[in-house]
Amino acid sequence: MGKAKIYHSAISWGLVIFLLFPLLGVMIADIYFQTWMASAIILLSLLFIFYLYQTTVYWLEEDTRVLRIKSGFLINQRISIDEIYKIEASNSMLSAPAWSLNRIAIYFGNKQSVLISPKHQEAFLEDLKRLNSEIKISV
Repeated sequence: MGKAKIYHSAISWGLVIFLLFPLLGVMIADIYFQTWMASAIILLSLLFIFYLYQTTVYWLEEDTRVLRIKSGFLINQRISIDEIYKIEASNSMLSAPAWSLNRIAIYFGNKQSVLISPKHQEAFLEDLKRLNSEIKISV
């Protein structure tokens, strides 16, 4: 891989609270009632959520003209920048490699799409538009 720009996912604290507080509440109850196995499982779940957050990134590979979307070992998607034809704002709650509800939907190929939430969305969109001036952007 040659020259690439890396964008991390933005974060919505409301989404994080929605994910973490129930787990933390159950874990505290498990510790109180000394159900250690359940506490260990919840702790592993919390660590996995943190791992996914830390590894959710979007690469713009300029030399290969590829957008690479990665989230842990679960998602490693490569999209040709030349196949991207439309980007629009989205606040969809669908599962996606995005830690914010301020998302963008990227349409590519034969009516495929993916939801992402780059932290520096304007710069991300400018870089994509520079690599493919045909992209229609409405955010």
